[in-house]
Amino acid sequence: MLRDGSRCAGFPVVDGPDGNFASGWAEFGGKARFGLPLTASWTADGGGRQVFEGGVLATTAGQPDVVAEPVVLALAQRAPDAYLKAHLPPVDPGTAARATASTGQQAALLTDPDLTAFYLGSASAADPDLRAEAERRFGRPLGPAETMPDGQVRQAFESVILEHPVGGQDVSFAPVGSLAIAAGVVNPPAGARAPGPPHPLPADLGPVEPSTIGPFVPSLAVAVGLLLLALGAGAAAAPMAALVRRRVKHPS
Repeated sequence: MLRDGSRCAGFPVVDGPDGNFASGWAEFGGKARFGLPLTASWTADGGGRQVFEGGVLATTAGQPDVVAEPVVLALAQRAPDAYLKAHLPPVDPGTAARATASTGQQAALLTDPDLTAFYLGSASAADPDLRAEAERRFGRPLGPAETMPDGQVRQAFESVILEHPVGGQDVSFAPVGSLAIAAGVVNPPAGARAPGPPHPLPADLGPVEPSTIGPFVPSLAVAVGLLLLALGAGAAAAPMAALVRRRVKHPS
């Protein structure tokens, strides 16, 4: 089991009865690319779901492997102001159908080399098997890649939005999970929204080892005291020696 979130509490990410969410999260890039879990997993409509910062992973009945659930178009339509405020790219509902009908149309949409390579696992859209697998995992493109005001190049797909910095090549998933919850595109039950308990502390830390600093402290104190006494004695003796020298030079 993987557990991520704060140091004290978080949401479990597991391969379990709801689906193989731990394996799927890792395949989508884990925390570094797909972000932290925002809920625990739950079952609804015969399949499992779990929301992450980068999107919603879902399973279907009898199929434990996860894919990203199509939430992007619904998010753009239900919460257009929040969608635009997050600097997410424009979507066109008809684009997906045209891209499916025409290989050339899909290739025309996959113009950003880094986003295309991440989406397909290859730099070319010519292989129909690669396109089919990409559509299964991420959905069809909903528009071309766009440079957004916050310095990110983003492209919307049915299930996710891919992004990389302008001038950079590190592709990750734009954070749409919290927006999908806020817009009601996905409705986790209360139990899935509640973080899990903190990590348990070890029950037995073993016997307390004795410290060696204890005897050292009083020894140090004694040494410092003797040094101060010596310095004090030397300071007191200096005026007395000067007085003796004056008397020898100027006897009364």
